[in-house]
Amino acid sequence: VEEAVEDLYMKPEVQLPHHFQDDWKLASPEIKKYIKERKFNDLVLKHFGIGYCNDGWWEDRIIIPFVYWDKIVGFTARTIWGEEKYFEKFPDHEYYAKYKHKASTPIEEIIYGLDSGYKAEDPIFVEGSFDCIRMRSFGLNCYSTLSNNVSDKQAELIKKYFTGTIYVMHDNDKGGIQMVDKFKELLYHSYPIRICKLPKSVKDPDGMNKKEALISKA
Repeated sequence: VEEAVEDLYMKPEVQLPHHFQDDWKLASPEIKKYIKERKFNDLVLKHFGIGYCNDGWWEDRIIIPFVYWDKIVGFTARTIWGEEKYFEKFPDHEYYAKYKHKASTPIEEIIYGLDSGYKAEDPIFVEGSFDCIRMRSFGLNCYSTLSNNVSDKQAELIKKYFTGTIYVMHDNDKGGIQMVDKFKELLYHSYPIRICKLPKSVKDPDGMNKKEALISKA
C-alpha cells in the first residue's frame, strides 16, 4: 500500500470545473430528480465527493472525481439527459456527449477506486464509476476500468496493487463480453478469474440491489 500511495501521489492534481457544486440543496430540480432515481443517498454522495454543474460548459452533469488518496487526478462528467433530450437542450452540439472526462493522465491508465477504501485482496472490477459506487455502497471491494476495455497499463496496475481472485462483473451486453475477454487475455496467467453473472433483468451492476450483487459475486 505504501508503494501504491507513493506512486499515485506522483500524478499532478486536476481542478474540478469552475461551476462545480456539492451542496445538493442548490441543485436544479432536474439534477435532484436524476440523483433520486439513481438512489444515491447523502452519505454516498459525500463519501465519493460527487457533485454537479448547473451551468457553464459542464451544464447539467453529475461530476465524479477520480481520487487517489485524497488527491483529485481527474473527473468524469455525466449528462443527466438521454440523447433526444440532450439535443433539445443543446441544439448547437454536433454529437451526444454522454460523458466528458478530464484527467492528468489518460483515462486508460486509471483504476477508479484506488482511494481510502482500497483493499488489495479479491477485487471486483466493473466498467463504470456508477457501477463501482453502487457496489461499494453495498460493502463490496470494487474498482472500475472506466470502460469495457482493460488496457495494458491498467493490467500492470492490477498486478501491482491486487492479490487473490479477480472478479469481473460485466454489463449484460456485447461490450461486457469484450471486457471479460480482455481480462482473460491480459491477466489469466497471473490470477484466478471469476465471472460474475448478473440477473437478466438488469443491464449493468448499477441496476442491481444488494441481494442481487451478493449473489452475483458468490
